[in-house]
Amino acid sequence: MRTAQHKFEAGYGAGPGDWRTPPDLFARLDAEFGFSVDVAADAANACCDRSFDAEQDGLAQEWRGVCWMNPPYSRGQIGKWIAKAYAESRKVGCIVVALVHARTDTTWWHEWAMKAAEVRFVWGRVCFVHPVTLRRKRCPTASVILIFRADSEGPPLITSYRVADSRTSDQLELGDSNDSSKGRQTWHQQGQHGASTSAMTTSEAPNAD
Repeated sequence: MRTAQHKFEAGYGAGPGDWRTPPDLFARLDAEFGFSVDVAADAANACCDRSFDAEQDGLAQEWRGVCWMNPPYSRGQIGKWIAKAYAESRKVGCIVVALVHARTDTTWWHEWAMKAAEVRFVWGRVCFVHPVTLRRKRCPTASVILIFRADSEGPPLITSYRVADSRTSDQLELGDSNDSSKGRQTWHQQGQHGASTSAMTTSEAPNAD
């Protein structure tokens, strides 16, 4: 079983496929949530003192506490992890925070991701960390943070999420600084069962690449 972070062995870079979660992104989320277990990890990329590796198989475990998850992105795998996150949050009342790619055209997105309590679209592209060289490489797809809670049933609160190690296409091309005051983009969804409203700064929004 392929585990977290690290989807980039084919088509994204040479060497081991186990690209790590950027530490600054994880640290910011950990300060907010206080994670107790990394449910999809291995010895090289575990973000928490307690974790489930491939041998333990996080999909076969009961999740408790506050769970961090950066699951396998491969087709046929990611949907199982998002379904598990939803089921465990409902069954045992844990909180699950997941970093995944924003594949809004997939079955797993509409069946499970849209039942999250929150969906935070990452502004720009996340730069993952090579486990050996520690070099960073920009993810070829957009990323999103899903937050599942005990009462998660959707529709989720939808927002934009800016992190220090994410870059937009226009910043990479033009060499702009990563200034969070520029190009801010926010979507709001009001009420758990009400209609959504949205507002976006179109003049400085990221390119849709």
